[in-house]
Amino acid sequence: MIFEEYARLDRGAAAGAGAGLGLAIADRICRALGHALKVRSRVGQGSVFSITLTRTASEPGAAARARAPALAGGLKVLCVDDDPAVLESMAALMRRWGMEVTAAASAAQAYALDGAWDVVLADYHLGGGVSGLDLLRELGGRAARARW
Repeated sequence: MIFEEYARLDRGAAAGAGAGLGLAIADRICRALGHALKVRSRVGQGSVFSITLTRTASEPGAAARARAPALAGGLKVLCVDDDPAVLESMAALMRRWGMEVTAAASAAQAYALDGAWDVVLADYHLGGGVSGLDLLRELGGRAARARW
């Protein structure tokens, strides 16, 4: 159940706003890459998530590049996240897949950009009272091709 879209436990919902998509996205990415995502939990003590990877002799990143969708090459993406480490890693990954990436560290920074993107990838919690959904609503009309 926790790997389904919009699934939130009562305690998690009370801890803060969120859409309940994080684990569903992680699970789909792992399945797409052929990795196992597992969870171990103890009531009152917490949970441990693990990903099992298969060792390979090929060059680093070759498996991920081979599995990247053919559509990814040349795709124009706006990536917005207020966590610098997440923003940098997502942008680097998408660039390796052949995407043309514009990165923004805040909603205000994204609003100031002039571009027509195929895809806008935004974190839900952007800070400053703006959510990723707010950003998508505002930028939606500026997409090169509307994909909802």
